[in-house]
Amino acid sequence: MGTGMQAQIVTPVGVHALDSGGPAIPCHRCGLCCERWQPLLTRADSERLAAHLGLSAAAFEMAYTQPYPLDDERRLLRQVDGHCVFLRYEGRHTTCTVHLARPQACRDWQPGLSRKECMEGLARFADATGLIRLEDLYPDEADRREALRALAPRGSP
Repeated sequence: MGTGMQAQIVTPVGVHALDSGGPAIPCHRCGLCCERWQPLLTRADSERLAAHLGLSAAAFEMAYTQPYPLDDERRLLRQVDGHCVFLRYEGRHTTCTVHLARPQACRDWQPGLSRKECMEGLARFADATGLIRLEDLYPDEADRREALRALAPRGSP
Protein backbone atom coordinates (compact mmCIF):
# COMPACT_ATOMS: atom_id res chain seq x y z
CA MET A 1 0.00 0.00 0.00
CA GLY A 2 1.47 3.34 -1.00
CA THR A 3 2.33 6.11 1.41
CA GLY A 4 -0.64 8.26 2.31
CA MET A 5 -3.10 5.77 0.84
CA GLN A 6 -6.01 4.79 3.07
CA ALA A 7 -6.90 1.10 3.19
CA GLN A 8 -10.40 0.16 2.11
CA ILE A 9 -12.23 -3.14 2.51
CA VAL A 10 -14.25 -4.32 -0.50
CA THR A 11 -17.43 -6.12 0.62
CA PRO A 12 -20.55 -7.35 -1.17
CA VAL A 13 -22.35 -4.19 -0.01
CA GLY A 14 -19.68 -1.68 -1.02
CA VAL A 15 -16.29 -0.27 -0.19
CA HIS A 16 -15.59 0.74 3.40
CA ALA A 17 -12.84 3.25 4.16
CA LEU A 18 -10.94 2.22 7.26
CA ASP A 19 -10.04 4.84 9.79
CA SER A 20 -8.62 4.61 13.26
CA GLY A 21 -11.12 4.94 16.05
CA GLY A 22 -13.47 2.55 14.30
CA PRO A 23 -15.34 -0.43 15.72
CA ALA A 24 -14.17 -3.72 17.17
CA ILE A 25 -13.72 -6.25 14.38
CA PRO A 26 -12.90 -9.96 14.27
CA CYS A 27 -9.19 -10.70 14.45
CA HIS A 28 -7.80 -10.82 10.92
CA ARG A 29 -4.82 -12.91 12.09
CA CYS A 30 -2.12 -10.54 10.85
CA GLY A 31 0.09 -11.45 13.83
CA LEU A 32 1.24 -7.90 14.49
CA CYS A 33 0.18 -7.96 18.15
CA CYS A 34 2.15 -11.22 18.57
CA GLU A 35 5.19 -9.56 17.01
CA ARG A 36 5.01 -6.35 19.02
CA TRP A 37 3.97 -7.52 22.46
CA GLN A 38 5.42 -10.01 24.89
CA PRO A 39 2.72 -11.20 27.32
CA LEU A 40 3.40 -11.13 31.02
CA LEU A 41 2.36 -14.54 32.36
CA THR A 42 0.60 -15.24 35.61
CA ARG A 43 1.14 -18.51 37.46
CA ALA A 44 -2.28 -19.66 36.14
CA ASP A 45 -1.18 -18.86 32.56
CA SER A 46 1.99 -20.93 32.96
CA GLU A 47 0.10 -23.85 34.47
CA ARG A 48 -2.60 -23.79 31.76
CA LEU A 49 -0.04 -23.61 28.94
CA ALA A 50 2.12 -26.32 30.51
CA ALA A 51 -0.88 -28.66 30.81
CA HIS A 52 -1.91 -27.88 27.22
CA LEU A 53 1.57 -28.81 26.01
CA GLY A 54 1.84 -31.86 28.26
CA LEU A 55 4.74 -30.38 30.25
CA SER A 56 5.46 -29.74 33.89
CA ALA A 57 5.25 -26.06 34.87
CA ALA A 58 9.03 -26.04 35.41
CA ALA A 59 9.73 -27.54 31.97
CA PHE A 60 7.32 -25.08 30.33
CA GLU A 61 8.95 -22.09 32.02
CA MET A 62 12.43 -23.28 31.08
CA ALA A 63 11.52 -23.81 27.42
CA TYR A 64 9.07 -20.99 26.68
CA THR A 65 9.53 -18.12 29.14
CA GLN A 66 12.09 -15.67 30.38
CA PRO A 67 12.34 -13.76 33.66
CA TYR A 68 10.38 -10.55 34.07
CA PRO A 69 12.91 -8.09 35.48
CA LEU A 70 10.42 -6.22 37.72
CA ASP A 71 8.78 -9.19 39.47
CA ASP A 72 10.32 -12.51 40.52
CA GLU A 73 6.91 -14.22 40.56
CA ARG A 74 5.94 -13.61 36.95
CA ARG A 75 7.58 -14.40 33.64
CA LEU A 76 7.42 -13.19 30.05
CA LEU A 77 6.47 -15.43 27.16
CA ARG A 78 9.59 -15.88 25.05
CA GLN A 79 9.92 -14.38 21.59
CA VAL A 80 11.79 -16.12 18.77
CA ASP A 81 12.73 -14.45 15.47
CA GLY A 82 10.84 -11.29 16.45
CA HIS A 83 7.52 -12.88 17.38
CA CYS A 84 5.81 -15.03 20.00
CA VAL A 85 7.28 -18.51 20.19
CA PHE A 86 3.79 -19.95 19.53
CA LEU A 87 3.00 -17.87 16.42
CA ARG A 88 3.04 -19.67 13.05
CA TYR A 89 2.84 -17.95 9.67
CA GLU A 90 0.45 -19.29 7.03
CA GLY A 91 0.75 -17.00 4.02
CA ARG A 92 -0.51 -13.57 5.02
CA HIS A 93 -2.37 -15.02 8.02
CA THR A 94 -0.97 -16.37 11.26
CA THR A 95 -2.04 -18.99 13.77
CA CYS A 96 -1.54 -19.23 17.51
CA THR A 97 -0.54 -22.83 18.17
CA VAL A 98 -1.74 -22.59 21.80
CA HIS A 99 -4.89 -20.53 21.15
CA LEU A 100 -7.13 -22.60 23.45
CA ALA A 101 -4.66 -22.16 26.33
CA ARG A 102 -3.31 -18.69 25.46
CA PRO A 103 -2.30 -16.27 28.24
CA GLN A 104 -4.89 -14.00 29.84
CA ALA A 105 -3.24 -10.93 28.29
CA CYS A 106 -3.89 -12.43 24.85
CA ARG A 107 -7.47 -13.36 25.81
CA ASP A 108 -8.08 -9.77 26.91
CA TRP A 109 -6.77 -8.25 23.65
CA GLN A 110 -9.74 -6.85 21.73
CA PRO A 111 -8.99 -6.38 18.02
CA GLY A 112 -10.49 -3.32 16.44
CA LEU A 113 -9.99 -0.39 14.14
CA SER A 114 -9.08 1.71 17.18
CA ARG A 115 -5.93 -0.42 17.64
CA LYS A 116 -2.82 0.86 15.87
CA GLU A 117 -1.56 -2.71 15.48
CA CYS A 118 -4.78 -3.82 13.79
CA MET A 119 -4.77 -0.86 11.42
CA GLU A 120 -1.14 -1.52 10.48
CA GLY A 121 -1.83 -5.25 10.16
CA LEU A 122 -4.59 -4.57 7.64
CA ALA A 123 -1.95 -3.19 5.28
CA ARG A 124 -0.56 -6.72 4.94
CA PHE A 125 -3.75 -7.64 3.08
CA ALA A 126 -4.07 -4.57 0.83
CA ASP A 127 -3.33 -4.57 -2.88
CA ALA A 128 -1.34 -1.81 -4.60
CA THR A 129 -4.40 0.46 -4.65
CA GLY A 130 -5.06 0.05 -0.93
CA LEU A 131 -8.07 -2.24 -1.43
CA ILE A 132 -8.57 -5.26 0.80
CA ARG A 133 -10.95 -7.99 -0.33
CA LEU A 134 -13.10 -9.17 2.57
CA GLU A 135 -12.58 -12.78 1.45
CA ASP A 136 -8.80 -12.35 1.68
CA LEU A 137 -9.02 -10.77 5.10
CA TYR A 138 -11.51 -13.27 6.53
CA PRO A 139 -11.47 -16.70 4.85
CA ASP A 140 -14.09 -17.89 7.37
CA GLU A 141 -17.71 -17.01 6.51
CA ALA A 142 -18.70 -16.40 10.15
CA ASP A 143 -15.86 -13.89 10.54
CA ARG A 144 -16.93 -12.14 7.32
CA ARG A 145 -20.49 -11.78 8.63
CA GLU A 146 -19.21 -10.40 11.95
CA ALA A 147 -16.94 -7.94 10.13
CA LEU A 148 -19.83 -6.77 7.94
CA ARG A 149 -21.93 -6.15 11.06
CA ALA A 150 -19.08 -4.17 12.63
CA LEU A 151 -18.56 -2.08 9.48
CA ALA A 152 -22.26 -1.40 8.88
CA PRO A 153 -23.43 2.14 9.60
CA ARG A 154 -24.94 2.44 13.08
CA GLY A 155 -28.66 1.71 13.08
CA SER A 156 -28.38 -0.80 10.20
CA PRO A 157 -29.71 -4.36 10.68
